[in-house]
Amino acid sequence: MINKGDKVLIKKLNKKGEVISVFNNGIYVVELESLKFHVKINELEEINEKKTININKNHEYKLFKTTNPFKYNVNPLEIDLHGFTLKEAKVAVEDIIQKAIYQKITVVHIIHGKGSGVLRIGIQDLLRSYKTKKMITKYNYAEYHEGSYGKTIVYI
Repeated sequence: MINKGDKVLIKKLNKKGEVISVFNNGIYVVELESLKFHVKINELEEINEKKTININKNHEYKLFKTTNPFKYNVNPLEIDLHGFTLKEAKVAVEDIIQKAIYQKITVVHIIHGKGSGVLRIGIQDLLRSYKTKKMITKYNYAEYHEGSYGKTIVYI
């Protein structure tokens, strides 16, 4: 089954793209090289790229010192999700939240960008479920000068 965020091959064009929307009538919206195509399911082929995410790499997340040392009682963890699919981003956020809990870090910064909102909305949905399960205390968008709605701050 093909879902939003999946990589697919548009058979007629022999090009790879990403599903960004699925309509009830079986039409998929696929983004390909900045263009959006409305395609029927039988014209698509799911690409099963097994991509492992090793978020222990320094370029994917890092400890950093905030510009205002009095705002937070610890240095927060930060992860930049630019270039991630929604599935990859959820795995990375789950891992960094677990890492923060384990290391007793109380603040996590998630940079998802402003873009189309797919990552922002998907990550906010994940965080909402974490708040319901009491894994986190709250989350909100960063202040304007810190990235506004392109960045979410999570409090553990």
